[in-house]
Amino acid sequence: MPQVVSKFNPSLVLCAYSSKPAVGGPVASVKRLFRESLQIAKRFGIPADDIVLDPAIGFFRKAGRSPLFTKIAHDWVRRDLSIIKDLGSIKGANPILVSASNKSFLGKILNKEDDPLGRVFGSIAAEAISVINGADIIRTHNVQATKDAVAVASSLLRTMK
Repeated sequence: MPQVVSKFNPSLVLCAYSSKPAVGGPVASVKRLFRESLQIAKRFGIPADDIVLDPAIGFFRKAGRSPLFTKIAHDWVRRDLSIIKDLGSIKGANPILVSASNKSFLGKILNKEDDPLGRVFGSIAAEAISVINGADIIRTHNVQATKDAVAVASSLLRTMK
């Protein structure tokens, strides 16, 4: 993949994904994966300004059908919550993208595991908190509601500074 990106020079999103078990806890693991990915990008001459980092909310499970899910034995809900809580410590020079919209960790918290569309309010709460904690970009299924929540969260952040 680095050769293709180097050749065509697109902007890219680097995801904190690994098929290996997390070492040192979720936040330490995400930081390590970002460092490794950014080093690979640098080695191939990919400009740092063209890179957004995604901590991979929702891609860790005890079980799942998708090959993109990393199977983890520990509490994947706690993993996603700890990442959102600690975005500020994860954030470096690159923008952070969070995609919590309708994710299964919200279904687990809300007892709506079989109802992704019933997770809208949980999604909006997680997205607003993500912005307060350092997210620069939100990918969502609930565009207008999230836009409103992010506007309020951003306004709150400005008054706190």
